[in-house]
Amino acid sequence: MKKIYVIGVGSQNRDHRTIQTIKVPNEADAFFVIDKRPATNALIDVRNEIRRFIEDPAYRIVRAGNSERDGQAVDYKRRVDEWHRARATMFEGLIRDKLEPNECGAFLV
Repeated sequence: MKKIYVIGVGSQNRDHRTIQTIKVPNEADAFFVIDKRPATNALIDVRNEIRRFIEDPAYRIVRAGNSERDGQAVDYKRRVDEWHRARATMFEGLIRDKLEPNECGAFLV
């Protein structure tokens, strides 16, 4: 069975890391990185900082583009709902297609 972790990195201040934030990545076979432009850079920096605690660096990075959301849409709520559905479909596809049975994947959020 595939296992997924969603790892909250909080304020991205290295002094605020929890033990779980450091331990859980040791189980990950793949890290899913969603390109959110500048926001992704901060998460990549966190991943690189956490990487020094990973005992077996045999993981892989799986990158995916972020679907765009129209902030000017007339029906803003409907557009946000569509955006959430598109992202959920993308996450489902990443997990299905990029993770082998019995592997563990992790999202840094």
